[in-house]
This record gives sequence, structure tokens and C-alpha cells, in this order.
Amino acid sequence: LATGDYVIFMNTGDCFHSEDTLEQAYSYICRHPNYDCYFGDAVFVRGDGSKHLFSYDMKISRLTLYNTMVCHQAILAKRSLYSKAGIFDTSYKIVADKNWALKTISLGARWAYMNIIVCQFDNTGCTADVQRIQQEHRKLIKKHYGDFERFYFYWAYRIGKRLERLRLRIRRI
Repeated sequence: LATGDYVIFMNTGDCFHSEDTLEQAYSYICRHPNYDCYFGDAVFVRGDGSKHLFSYDMKISRLTLYNTMVCHQAILAKRSLYSKAGIFDTSYKIVADKNWALKTISLGARWAYMNIIVCQFDNTGCTADVQRIQQEHRKLIKKHYGDFERFYFYWAYRIGKRLERLRLRIRRI
């Protein structure tokens, strides 16, 4: 079991992005000590070796978690938070991290974005199964969000995406 102050979960094939990732995270945490979870960016490594950077520069809330999730390999959480929120629910094979994140939000946990690349994530495992991800995601959404919230968040997300596309088109003109 973990004995340090912070916990990060890595899977087989995952690694820290650089040799000084933990030093960078530690420096950020020391400068911003009033948070429960710290997260950064992730590099997804595909089976063909190509890489894609996922930047998670966002505020973590129920609304953002409705449609997206920071990969757990990029999250450093206070160990004490696991005493309050519990560990990952392994009945979810893919979205257990999102379930846990939603529980922490409901407990009032504070999340902070660190502008660093934390990990390289091997994207060849079970997370490559899009149909299974969608099935688990729907189950999770029904568990954590009521009918009105699901309706509201669905349309808020869709309208936001349309406005973003419109903004990009206007910028090109």
C-alpha cells in the first residue's frame, strides 16, 4: 500500500514523461498547497508508435467530467483523499477513474491543473475498445447524474462545441 503523501496510478506500459516529472510536480504542489488533486497533460502512445498530446488545461467540475476525463496516469492525489472517497471501483473496467473523480468532486475536493506533461500513456490496451468505453460511460453517467442534469449537460456541451466551431470559422475569414 502507498505510504507517501500523494498517489498516482500507472498501468503496464505507462511511464512518466521525463526524468524530472516528479520534481516538476513537487515544485508546483509546494507553490500551490491548498489542493487535493493535481493533474497535468498526457502523451498518448498508439500501437504504431505515433504520439498525441492531450492537454487538460481545464477546471475540473461535474460539467467537465460529464464529457471528458483526465487520464488517471496524469493525476497526483492526496493519499488522504482515498480515505474519504475510497479506492477505484473495479466493477468499472475502464471508467473507474472517472467514477472516483466524480466522488471526489461531490466531497468538495479541489483540483489544480499543473502545466506539465506528467505521463506517457500506452493506448493499446482495453481503452482502445471504443464500444466498451461508451457502454461503461453511459452506465456511469446514469449513476451520477439525474435526468435534468444529463439533459442540461448534454445540450451545454453540444452548444459549446457548435460555438467553438463557429468561432474558429469566423477567425479564418
